[in-house]
Amino acid sequence: MPTTLGSPVWNSIMKAKAVLQNGFNYRVRGGSSSFWYAPWTRFGKLFEQVLYFDTHDVHLKIADVVQDDT
Repeated sequence: MPTTLGSPVWNSIMKAKAVLQNGFNYRVRGGSSSFWYAPWTRFGKLFEQVLYFDTHDVHLKIADVVQDDT
C-alpha cells in the first residue's frame, strides 16, 4: 500500500472506503431519474460513457431498464 500524506482521520477514511466499497451496491428506488443523464452509476452519466445512443431512448427512466435492482 502506498504511503499516504493526509491526516490520520483522512487516511482512516480512505482505508475504510477501500474495504467497504466492495460490500455496497447501488439500489434503485423510484427509478424516475433519467437513465442517460442522471449520475446513478459509479461511472457517472451514461451518455458520457458511450459514443452513440438512439434518440428514441433519450427519455428512458431508470425504472424502464432496471428490475429487482439489477
